[in-house]
Amino acid sequence: MLWALLALYIFGSSGTAPIVAAIDQVKDSVRADLVAPQRKAELLAIVERAEEATKEDLKSRGHGMKELLRVAHLHASKAADIQPLLQNMRTDTDAYQERMIGYRFELKDKMSREEWAKVFPPAAGANWKMDRGG
Repeated sequence: MLWALLALYIFGSSGTAPIVAAIDQVKDSVRADLVAPQRKAELLAIVERAEEATKEDLKSRGHGMKELLRVAHLHASKAADIQPLLQNMRTDTDAYQERMIGYRFELKDKMSREEWAKVFPPAAGANWKMDRGG
């Protein structure tokens, strides 16, 4: 049971399910809200790279989790056997997050503010403004 909770924690903390849904929403919005076909294709290519990165991450995370559970279930396993596996998973998660941030800024650089507002409308309850100290 403890390992099931650990698996749930690692998978649940990644936030990939909401990202998959968000990627689908962005693709639909780009298709529906942007007019120029060439622009749609250019932006969809970025979104599709993000989608592929997400699929790769999920697959890699699944393999990492299987290995972690295999080692953790061994009676003779020590912390030194488990820690490197967890570190690898953290490293992979960090790399995935950096890729996703890169795709976000790649989209931002290619979209006008108006296009951005259409594709990424404010989330419900996100009507707060950042205090810029002035």
